Amino acid sequence: MKYLTTFCLSFLMSLFTFSQVITFECNNEIIVVSFDEIANDLNAYTDWNGDGEVNEEDYMIYLSDLYGCEDWIDDEDNDWGGDDDNNWVDDENNDWGG
Repeated sequence: MKYLTTFCLSFLMSLFTFSQVITFECNNEIIVVSFDEIANDLNAYTDWNGDGEVNEEDYMIYLSDLYGCEDWIDDEDNDWGGDDDNNWVDDENNDWGG
């Protein structure tokens, strides 16, 4: 019985102390926002990118606008975009032993 009581108390404490945070970079500064701060804001539950669902990307669009961040979606400066422009690699002169 003692173990059951301890388990129940620890379970209830974990439910009350759990806090979800969103961490992002804004103008070269790290911003940490607790989800409790924006939970009652109706603008946080708006579909900002028009994809039909409210998800983390919509939260990021809202928070970047709220904190006055520069545009965090910059298609022109996307170095990880998966395009075939890999002119930084010289495939003919490698010495990888192959």
